[in-house]
Amino acid sequence: MPTDSQTELRALDSVLSSAGFGRWSWDFDETLTLNAAACRILGLTQPQAAYKLADLLICIRESFHAEIFDLFEHSLVSGEPFDHTVELEPNGSSPLRMLRMRAELVVYDQPRRKCLIGVLEALPQNHTHTKSPAAFLGKEYWADTIDPLCLTCADGVIVHANPAWETALGFSSAELAGTHLSEQVHDEDLGQVRPVMSGLQTHAISGTLLSRFWTKDRKELWLRLTWTELPQQAMRAWYARDISKVKREENERLSTIESIRDSNEELQSFALVASHDLREPLRMISSYLRLLQERYPDALDARAQRYINYACEGADRMRILIEDLLTYARMGSQSLNLEPLSLDQVFDEVIDNLSASIKELKADVTIEVDQSPVVEGDPLRLVRLFQNLIANAMKFHAEGSNRRVQVSFEDGDVQGEPGCWIVHVQDNGIGVDPDHTDLLFHAFQRLNTRDEFEGSGLGLAVCRKLAEQHGGRIWVKSTLGDGSCFSVSLKKAAGL
Repeated sequence: MPTDSQTELRALDSVLSSAGFGRWSWDFDETLTLNAAACRILGLTQPQAAYKLADLLICIRESFHAEIFDLFEHSLVSGEPFDHTVELEPNGSSPLRMLRMRAELVVYDQPRRKCLIGVLEALPQNHTHTKSPAAFLGKEYWADTIDPLCLTCADGVIVHANPAWETALGFSSAELAGTHLSEQVHDEDLGQVRPVMSGLQTHAISGTLLSRFWTKDRKELWLRLTWTELPQQAMRAWYARDISKVKREENERLSTIESIRDSNEELQSFALVASHDLREPLRMISSYLRLLQERYPDALDARAQRYINYACEGADRMRILIEDLLTYARMGSQSLNLEPLSLDQVFDEVIDNLSASIKELKADVTIEVDQSPVVEGDPLRLVRLFQNLIANAMKFHAEGSNRRVQVSFEDGDVQGEPGCWIVHVQDNGIGVDPDHTDLLFHAFQRLNTRDEFEGSGLGLAVCRKLAEQHGGRIWVKSTLGDGSCFSVSLKKAAGL
């Protein structure tokens, strides 16, 4: 007994067939599904379990095969639907020569796969020289389709426009007849589309172009035009799709992106100028306070000396904060120098830079050396990234226990980060409440007081930015009082 979905599909096929359409689908692999109406249009036998893509291509003139592959590839990558007309191979069982293929990309969640699903439509040709659209496009199709259709001479002069075209542009067919198709085109697009509309590209028998048109009431309309040569009639058929809404949304998105980019540049410029200009006054404050202590030690009592020390410490903290802010701001303006880079080399330099601190803190820092992963990275920035992480791992540590930091690597292909290496920096420090781990990577966010641990609150924000600049990410797993594990994903070097 057929299922509800099978019954619905048969009903849909019946409706499509009565309107002259056939249904087809392709799963980008082996299976091409054609219903009975699609088989009749193509001149194939009745539907079988599954056709191959080659069964479709053999019905279409070879000169169109590259276009079809390009359409399928573009739809797979962009997710956009397509509407294209090709020419069928001569077939004794069917005199129909032009085939209109329309399809949309469907993505299934379970199992994860993609499929093109669409309709086929045969566009009949009349072998007598006529300029009546109903004679070779079908009277019902011409009048009832929601797609704007237009017929022009080979040089682009309009002969007929269907009701949908009249509705879209506001001009009647009588008003358009005898005018050139490009007369309604936006001035800025004329140079690009007029040669095509005027038939100067005679080597092609079909194509697609995108252009803005003016409606009768001078509103801007974006149309995607697909044209097909009708050589027996020395004419062209133009099929239009109104994409004005899509273009408006795209322009709004681009405008928003540009506005955000401008704002970011302004903020970056402000941060650079402010941090640069603030360092000199702070240096002067700190220098004069120290000079005051040295020149007039007898004039200052213990309380005054303590106050001066507080002021100098505050100026020093502000200087460190400004320098970190300057570093953070500059990161967005400096270009990456990406190259295949062994992480062993990166950590050799990190350990060398931190050797004095490691010795002073008596820290046990171990680096796994078994896998020696190679990533696509900027040497200076990756050294800074992992130097910050290991320095933090040593700093945020409870008194009375030995500091231990272990660096290890995992293949991201088996850990949910395809095409990446994952670097883990594990410590036995004070840990973080899991509810607060997201705050760690925000600028100026501190989970401890300045009296407990020094710092500007920018270190992990810098680490996150460095990871993202390399196309990766950073995250942390931690338990309060039981250490933390910071993980960074980095793209594998090409070919490795």
